[in-house]
Amino acid sequence: MGHAALTCHELFNQNANQFPSYDLHTSLQQFETSYLLPNATPDTTQIKSKPIITRFNAQQKLNQIFKTRQLPFVFQNMRIVVNLSPSNSLHIITEGISLSSHQLLVEFFKQNKIDLMLQDINIYFRNKYFEIQISIDSLGSKNIIIEDKFDFDIQGLNFRSQLLSGFGTAKSQHINPYKDKKRRDHHTVRHDLMTQKTSQDNLATCGPHSIEKILKARGIDINESDIFDLIIRLGIKTESDYFGETPGLTLTELSILLKTLGQQYGFSAEVHLLETLNDESEFKKYSILASHFDNKTDIIINYYSPNIGRHGAGHFSVVAGYNSKNNSILVSEVNLARNPSFWVKLTSLYGAMANVDNISQHPRGYIIIRWP
Repeated sequence: MGHAALTCHELFNQNANQFPSYDLHTSLQQFETSYLLPNATPDTTQIKSKPIITRFNAQQKLNQIFKTRQLPFVFQNMRIVVNLSPSNSLHIITEGISLSSHQLLVEFFKQNKIDLMLQDINIYFRNKYFEIQISIDSLGSKNIIIEDKFDFDIQGLNFRSQLLSGFGTAKSQHINPYKDKKRRDHHTVRHDLMTQKTSQDNLATCGPHSIEKILKARGIDINESDIFDLIIRLGIKTESDYFGETPGLTLTELSILLKTLGQQYGFSAEVHLLETLNDESEFKKYSILASHFDNKTDIIINYYSPNIGRHGAGHFSVVAGYNSKNNSILVSEVNLARNPSFWVKLTSLYGAMANVDNISQHPRGYIIIRWP
């Protein structure tokens, strides 16, 4: 998530009422429960004062709890999928046990304060589910495997992720999800970008993941964690600042990072802050160039999501195509765990990029990357 006119309530409240308490339904021995934890809107001061608890930290604690607690034998050969959303909605899915055992598991979560432990996870690391597989033999020996996964990587279960936001705001009729089957002759599409089905690792790394997507399209083997390590090494931000009250990067900070990477990989990066609204034609020119791989031009855009009908706040994405018939831009989404890629009218997107970033006190904009 790039910098935004961000209040934490914008992030937290998206899913707060999405799941009623104990909404239970079944499907082939698959059961689901969702409920809202107390303190559904965490105090924003906690983000600053608490140490950064990541999914990895929580995974270690989960493993310890399930290994050291006495588990009912009915939990043998069970799969659990669980997520606590940024708005503190707990979603538990089980497979391989009965309804009564599922309800017992929910109580196990409460009695052992697993749900409260998950609340310690920094909100920007709550964009994946934990998949927990437990097998217990007749002697009581336990084998426990815990992995964190995006919902689209969880196989064999039929459930709707509570993390999906979609296009649910009043302006969403102005943008359309991208569907490759509906491609027309007047659509120019960068398949080297659109065929990458990865998603940013957490809710604050849309900038680094945009860089990863572009560099991988150009044949450079780099990942988001490499780029994040470089942010820390260069002193652009500390980890606590990056995942604190002002998460992510501003457009200027991202351009500093790109210039360093450009020295290593041979490209140049030029930042365009939209101080005025009079260079829309220039942005259109560069977007058309960036929609063709052979033109050796890429664009990272920084925009305010609500201005174009999306949930969220400030965000980075990549230009991946152009529709000459209706003057629309194809935006290659880097947070595919929450939203699909989409077409948006160039004028609407330009207006969303002109939104003032509350942290930098400058409008947003875009970065042009040029290759030799």
